[in-house]
Amino acid sequence: MRWIAPRIMSSAHRALLAARSRLSRRYPRGHAPAAIASPSTAGFTLLETLVSFTILTLFLTIIFVGLSQVLLGDRRADLSRQALRLAQSKLDEIGIIEPLSPGETMGRLEDGFSWRAVVKPVRAGHVPEARGFWVEVTVSAPLNAVETPAQVTLTTLKIAGRRS
Repeated sequence: MRWIAPRIMSSAHRALLAARSRLSRRYPRGHAPAAIASPSTAGFTLLETLVSFTILTLFLTIIFVGLSQVLLGDRRADLSRQALRLAQSKLDEIGIIEPLSPGETMGRLEDGFSWRAVVKPVRAGHVPEARGFWVEVTVSAPLNAVETPAQVTLTTLKIAGRRS
């Protein structure tokens, strides 16, 4: 019977060695997880988490404020470009579609932009047959588009032929 006991001991001993071997591969020496964390360590982890969330919140707030300013600036630039195109178009119409006569006209376009055209006579000086007109066109963006509406003013001198 003596020969059975050492065999049982050796298989239990082999199982224990195998378990230790698996643990040592999973966790290097001295880095095995603790069974229970101390209360001071757990509180410090909670404090670190709160601080990191606060820093993250501040960082995201700064990013979102900057992004909103960029989008607002893009909207203003887009309105200015659109007002410039409309002012150029209106300036080209005066003297071709609309008569070139002194006075002030204004109106509103379909997309909410308002325009104003002022035509003033200019003396030709040496050439009595030619008549000149100082034309100023102002186009304003809709008031509800942005806080400060985009406004574009274009001015030119148009020469008209002799009166018939």
